[in-house]
Amino acid sequence: TMILLGLWHGAAWKFIVFGVFEGALLIIHQKIQPKLKKPKSPLGNNIWLVLRIVFVFNLTAIAFLMFRAESMMQIYQMLTGLIFNFDFSALHLHLILKIFFIISFYMVIEILQYNSNDQFLILKWNAPVRAIIYFICFYLLLVYGVEGGSEFIYAQF
Repeated sequence: TMILLGLWHGAAWKFIVFGVFEGALLIIHQKIQPKLKKPKSPLGNNIWLVLRIVFVFNLTAIAFLMFRAESMMQIYQMLTGLIFNFDFSALHLHLILKIFFIISFYMVIEILQYNSNDQFLILKWNAPVRAIIYFICFYLLLVYGVEGGSEFIYAQF
């Protein structure tokens, strides 16, 4: 099914590789899920949750890297660059702080929703609090959002 999903996006090897990768992830998850044991302590559960989120996020980012690459060679170059040639000194502190600032606001919201087991938690807060949150989201979008436009990815299909 995932290979067909890749082919649906285009008749190119990068889409087939994307589909195979996604399918392999699903198969591996299905095979190892029953063998994984949850930690017994609340702290262990929280650490385990964060590790799972980081792991799945990175696997998803790799899959999208495959999806958006121009060629198989570019996929190879990007993956080897990330794994073997990643240079921390090239990172700019102001960009890291900018990303941390943006993410931290949304992480607080996510943690509150997770702890209450309610994804619509914000909708239950009073109007002034919601207005402040919406304003912050709008502000972050305006200040840190992408400037300029790019073609919608599915316009080519």
